[in-house]
Amino acid sequence: MSKTSPNPCKTVMGGDSNIFYPSVSQRVVITGTSSRSSELSAYALDLTPTVDCFFEIGDVTVVATTLDHFLKGNIRKTIHVKEDTYIAVKNATSGETGSLYISEMI
Repeated sequence: MSKTSPNPCKTVMGGDSNIFYPSVSQRVVITGTSSRSSELSAYALDLTPTVDCFFEIGDVTVVATTLDHFLKGNIRKTIHVKEDTYIAVKNATSGETGSLYISEMI
């Protein structure tokens, strides 16, 4: 990586390993209707749903549908997003409810 483009990841003991640390977290309820997170300011996010769901990334108007990205329940997924974004989520199985846990990583 060039010196004009610093690595935004923290390193441990001067090594080359990129380690992200959780910062802010939030919970979004998963139901049959799209729910949206609060504004997210980190570039890396850990997403962990308690049930199978669909999610979409966007601005304050984002809505999740069954045509969006699928997340398997109880599996953690790390994604890279633009700053100041939102995540919308809805269940994959009718009638099922759960939570999407979002950790902003720095």
